[in-house]
Amino acid sequence: MKFDPSVTARLQAFVNANEADRDYAAGALLLAKISGNRIEYQNNINNLERKKGHILNRLRKYLDFRLAAMTHEQVAEMTAEADKIVTSIPAKERKYNEGKRTDHDDLPDDIQAAYVETLDILRKQQELHYELKKISIREVTCPDSERYPFAKEIIELDKKRLALWKKYDGYGQ
Repeated sequence: MKFDPSVTARLQAFVNANEADRDYAAGALLLAKISGNRIEYQNNINNLERKKGHILNRLRKYLDFRLAAMTHEQVAEMTAEADKIVTSIPAKERKYNEGKRTDHDDLPDDIQAAYVETLDILRKQQELHYELKKISIREVTCPDSERYPFAKEIIELDKKRLALWKKYDGYGQ
């Protein structure tokens, strides 16, 4: 069964948010979109204060179901892609001054910031990769839902990192 990953991400964000940060009206709408139950939506909206626990529990069940439905192969593919990304990062990106343009100091601030941000992203990717490996080593039978967020974030950060490098390297050309 294939689920829309953006909906799963929204579910995860809602469930993992702090109580004070949760927008229960938005949660009720998300629940209505997933379940298709307009009557339940109206009941939730009309009694929002009383229905907060109900909304959270229902969304948590949908999230658990979606994460459990992710096949082992999907997570294994994403983990392999994350491994490949982190291990294939060019050496010039691993050191602060490597990969820096000779005219770096003459570039506009936003272009210089792109260079610095790529380094921050690289560090974050390496930290996430370490956590991903720690999960894999610590518990071989670990549920894929624990590995998924790390692999997903590494892949998303890589897209951002590559776009920033393109912006930095391509400036003025």
